[in-house]
Amino acid sequence: MIYYDDGKILVRDMRETDAQQFRDGEVAQGWLNSDIGKYQMRLADQRAGRSISLTAEYLGNPAGYINVYPDARAGAFGGKGYPEIVDFGVLEKYQRLGIGSRLMDTAEEIAGRFADVVYLGVGLHSGYGSAQRMYVKRGYVPDGSGVWYNDAVCAQYADCRNNDDLVLYLSKRLRKRDREAIQIETERMILRSFLPEDAAGLYEILGDEEVMEYSEPAYDLAKTKNFLNTFCIGREGALAAVHRDSGRLIGYILCREEEAGVYEMGWFFHREFWRQGYAFESCRAVAGYLFGERKAHKIFAETIDTVKSPGLMRKLGMRREGIQRSQVRDRSGNWADMHIYGLLSEEWQGYFAGGEELEDFK
Repeated sequence: MIYYDDGKILVRDMRETDAQQFRDGEVAQGWLNSDIGKYQMRLADQRAGRSISLTAEYLGNPAGYINVYPDARAGAFGGKGYPEIVDFGVLEKYQRLGIGSRLMDTAEEIAGRFADVVYLGVGLHSGYGSAQRMYVKRGYVPDGSGVWYNDAVCAQYADCRNNDDLVLYLSKRLRKRDREAIQIETERMILRSFLPEDAAGLYEILGDEEVMEYSEPAYDLAKTKNFLNTFCIGREGALAAVHRDSGRLIGYILCREEEAGVYEMGWFFHREFWRQGYAFESCRAVAGYLFGERKAHKIFAETIDTVKSPGLMRKLGMRREGIQRSQVRDRSGNWADMHIYGLLSEEWQGYFAGGEELEDFK
């Protein structure tokens, strides 16, 4: 996912290949003991849904990194519901180009989706001097617990060493986000941004083996919470489908921008609401929002299902664009074809003109 792009600086999700490139960059600037493991750990946390790990590119080259942990458990604010910014750095040859500020802007914007306070820890030795100055200028203040050493408060007169394990925790109160949460209303549904309190309702959907038949194995509650925090909220990659009359969360709608103007759509609905038109009603409204408000150029969807999902894709006006043969393994471990459908903006305008479905698309 791309979070920012001005033609020079681009901020995106961290990729596996970034780890080696950052390690090589640190060695080139004289950090001969640079450990690739710290990047691999962040990538593992991202895969597990524990973090949102970002890379900044400058003119196409990885230049800096930062990580946001929405449900932080360590440090002065651990377990209080505040996100933590962790392991922030910019390679020396890319410093003073605005990359660090852009990474911090993006991390704080993501943190603001979860709470009105964000925190971080900063080392006390001179190697952290530029970071210390940046944090103060950005409005971070000490939390009042004093310095921490080896992940615990360093008591008065206690022995410690001024190394990377001696840190001061700082926090910042974030401004309210300028962009309002999404809310789309249909006859029977309210489609809105996910909230932290949606975990139980989302688990009823993603934790159902039958619902997940053509996807990955059903989620447990912990995985659902991590996915909710890092993807649905942190990356704003999906919308919650809420039943208007009951207020119950009954569906998950993927609407992720893969690249500028191109969105992937997908859906999971609670089994109690299958075959009642809720998925079509919801997805049609989301597609209208993407083409209308977001000015999407294209929406696409993928599935290994050969019956139910393709039927809904066609009903939404999507055309089959191709098959990736033996692309992924199904739930039984067998190789399965991936069916790809797509819909262009101009096709959407013709398809639902006047609210009627055109015969050619049925």
